[in-house]
Amino acid sequence: MTNNTLKSTLASIVIALSACGPSQKPTNRANPNPSNTQNQNQQTNGEPTTNRVEPVTIPLDEPGFPLLLNTSLQERAREVLTAIDTSLLGTHYDGGERQLTARQYLFFKDSLITPVFTKNELDVTGYFAHCRDGDELFRYQLEFEKGYTSALDIDGNLIDLVGRTITVIGDTYRVAQSRQNGLAHELILYRPEKTITLRDTNSHDNTYEPGGVIVNGEQVEDAEVKIMTHQISGAEEEISSIDVRLLADAKLGDVYVPVGGNLSAELDEPEGMLSDRWDIQYFGPRADGSHDIRFIERW
Repeated sequence: MTNNTLKSTLASIVIALSACGPSQKPTNRANPNPSNTQNQNQQTNGEPTTNRVEPVTIPLDEPGFPLLLNTSLQERAREVLTAIDTSLLGTHYDGGERQLTARQYLFFKDSLITPVFTKNELDVTGYFAHCRDGDELFRYQLEFEKGYTSALDIDGNLIDLVGRTITVIGDTYRVAQSRQNGLAHELILYRPEKTITLRDTNSHDNTYEPGGVIVNGEQVEDAEVKIMTHQISGAEEEISSIDVRLLADAKLGDVYVPVGGNLSAELDEPEGMLSDRWDIQYFGPRADGSHDIRFIERW
């Protein structure tokens, strides 16, 4: 765990089969410290009690509707996290003559993170949050409200977008470059600590570009990007959304998050998570047979 203060919101990924419906969420929080979980997290009606001193995290499963062994997150969970769930995905506004509004989402619909009791690739037997090598972990989307239309200069630069600010999972970047070259689009986001380059060789289709994510000059081979643009005229281009999909890959293949461990620590390329302000942590099985998987928000 880093020295950054962990901050939690109260919303969880609500299990799709929950009788309370997708709009209702748990109102209590749980201590994220694995060593203190058993002693400090006393259950009340199946939900952890609030700890007002220790940092807290967001449960990803709904107590009372167990995330059973050998079932995937997407079979039991809500499909998406939004600004309602965590302030890291807050809507970004950049005013001015051409106001920019961008909304963020984390999709787990196709995530194949699964709690299992097995032996990992280091021959350690126990409970793990597991994802097979090459399966989808999550998808991040930045959506420009109603699309963002910009004039083009003679080199294809979206001159009204360059210089604007964009927030990506809690970190604010300045658009250093947004360039359309035929069907291809390259977007460079800059902040002093990090530069993210996104490249899609065909931003007019609906397919992902493998290896199109570069963080601080290093290509993230397990990340894919899809930039959606549309030509308004010869002098204008509209950008509507940016999607980044991260596939599972640990140093030895499959991803195995141990009890008390974080997803980012098990990845060969954790840069593909785009921000170190969030993580997924596995706390192992509960007494009722469900499994405790949580979203961590860092500030």
